[in-house]
Amino acid sequence: MLSNRGSAKLSFVVTFLLIFLVCGIYCFFMFEETWPLKSKKSSNTKTDSSKTTINYETELANATRNYVNDYYKDINMGERLIIKLSTLRERSYITLNDCRGYSVVKKGSTLEVQPFVKCSNYTSSNYNVDYE
Repeated sequence: MLSNRGSAKLSFVVTFLLIFLVCGIYCFFMFEETWPLKSKKSSNTKTDSSKTTINYETELANATRNYVNDYYKDINMGERLIIKLSTLRERSYITLNDCRGYSVVKKGSTLEVQPFVKCSNYTSSNYNVDYE
């Protein structure tokens, strides 16, 4: 594959660069989701400064359960409550400072909690501003 002058033929170099380009494009599309700097739109999670991932709705649901267990132990079967995120924040059950929201609590055979949050980068589906 060497010419008389000791350098590689042009076709060998072009073929090598073409294979390199095809492999690069393949890697770009196959591993795009795992890139650490890729921004994800409208995710239900955020990363805080300590690099832990927070799920907004799960955190709100857990805080609501704790609050209801402390303040509404005698809730009746079929009764429905709306617990505001601001109430949970005031009583130190949650620390989502950049969010607004509420939880709908219904007592059935178990305690059912449906959290709804609206943050700067995420909004729950079926979020209703009237319940804030």
